[in-house]
Amino acid sequence: MSDLIKIINNPHDGIERILNRLESANETSFLLCLGSTMTSDLEGISAAGATAADRRLTPRFDAEALILGRTADGSSIPVSPFGIASPVVLTRACLGILRSERLIIDCGTFAPPRVEKIQVGTLPAQCVSSGNALPLDHVYDLFERGLKIGARAAAGKQAVVIAECVPGGTTTAMAVLTGLGNRVSDYISSSIPTGEREMDIKRRFMLVNEGLEKAGLKSEKKILEELDPFILLSKVGDPMQPVAAGCAIGAAAKATVVLAGGSQMLAVHKVAEKIAASMQEENQKNFKENCLVITTRWVAFDRKADTPSLAKALDAPLACTTFSLGESVHAGLKAYEEGHVKEGVGAGASIALANLIEKSDQKTLLDAIDRSYSSLVSPGNSA
Repeated sequence: MSDLIKIINNPHDGIERILNRLESANETSFLLCLGSTMTSDLEGISAAGATAADRRLTPRFDAEALILGRTADGSSIPVSPFGIASPVVLTRACLGILRSERLIIDCGTFAPPRVEKIQVGTLPAQCVSSGNALPLDHVYDLFERGLKIGARAAAGKQAVVIAECVPGGTTTAMAVLTGLGNRVSDYISSSIPTGEREMDIKRRFMLVNEGLEKAGLKSEKKILEELDPFILLSKVGDPMQPVAAGCAIGAAAKATVVLAGGSQMLAVHKVAEKIAASMQEENQKNFKENCLVITTRWVAFDRKADTPSLAKALDAPLACTTFSLGESVHAGLKAYEEGHVKEGVGAGASIALANLIEKSDQKTLLDAIDRSYSSLVSPGNSA
């Protein structure tokens, strides 16, 4: 196995087999699932945009930058409150190496991207603290549509990568995992730099508890573990989660599936696992044998979080890329090494697959990402 890939949690001793299949994949599909939640309007809750208004536009601009190499109207690509550029810079560079098919799936955003897309939903989620995030029938519909999209995306492909762009999504991930009976507040990584993390996590935990209480879901662990995941998503989730879970189950019947991200995709994995267990036995078997989560080392080895313990607690297969931006020529990329942004838009999985499938080494990947940064980031935003 490549020295740029590290296995973090291997609950069923199957990650090596999945990675070996990925290594020989000839055709891949990359699905970027966009979603919005009013949770992102709260200041200090997300680094996916400098202001609340910016965060409402981040899914639009990330999708446009991924497809076009720029935003449709010439606006700058999203930056964090500290001015650090979106990880779409990393993903676009690596997908160029992979020559992967790219599909944009709008699950429900404030501002749809102005590129070709699959419009699955139009409802952003209410704030997680409301305990009433999305209508239940809409959540079922999002999942069913995702199931069909995943099956279509896997046709003729050996690998399907499912990525996300959901400002505020780490908070909804925490809410969903907590609602399923998991104690996760000490494990989850933050896109905020480490010095701000304690306040960030405390605030998220308060929002999550408020939402679960309003939804009537604060109860014994056993009861929560048996909770219908669709009901939970409707109470404290976001529109990306049911779509991505459906895509994963649908694609796993024909291809190897990579859930591209950190805690958000660990939450999707847990939701999909529970849903697959309620479907035909073949769905459960395919999902278990063909799906894993891949993230960046900035998430996996975050000293202020414990993603390995989170994956272990969830019994989820997790790997990461050990790729480093420490030698980048751009200070705005080196900032990732200092705890900024860390992950998003499938960055970790895109790096890992460019390395596994195309044999691109650290230098090749870094050169491509540096060029991508120079192309995508305007001088006014190049920290």
